[in-house]
Amino acid sequence: MTSLSPRPWTSRRIIFLGIIGAILAASLTAGMRLMNAQVGEGDARERDAQRMADLQTIVAVVQELHKSEATLPKTLAEIEARAKRRIQVADRQTFEFYEYRVLEPTKFEVCARFETAAAGGPDEHGVGRDCFEVVVG
Repeated sequence: MTSLSPRPWTSRRIIFLGIIGAILAASLTAGMRLMNAQVGEGDARERDAQRMADLQTIVAVVQELHKSEATLPKTLAEIEARAKRRIQVADRQTFEFYEYRVLEPTKFEVCARFETAAAGGPDEHGVGRDCFEVVVG
């Protein structure tokens, strides 16, 4: 009975194993990049949802102020000063102030910069600066 001895490492065998290793490394790298891209996009959607919630709070405070005083505040700083609750007037990520502007005696707009687009429903917005008009009264 003869004993089995391992095959010698030939140049063909080394090249084959190198190719297999390169394919595995490329597959792992591509998978990790894809996972990171999806996580980053999810984070961006969460930040945009927070921006939208901040704008909705500003709108609610403006509506409360208009109801009690029959006039719209002139500036975002005035809204913040007169609010009966703490409101977020700047983006938590970029520290850029949200925008508020009176359009008519009973109409105003609020604006923010968004990272992603959201389609359908009242929270629909595009990528970049987007504004929402609100009529009170």
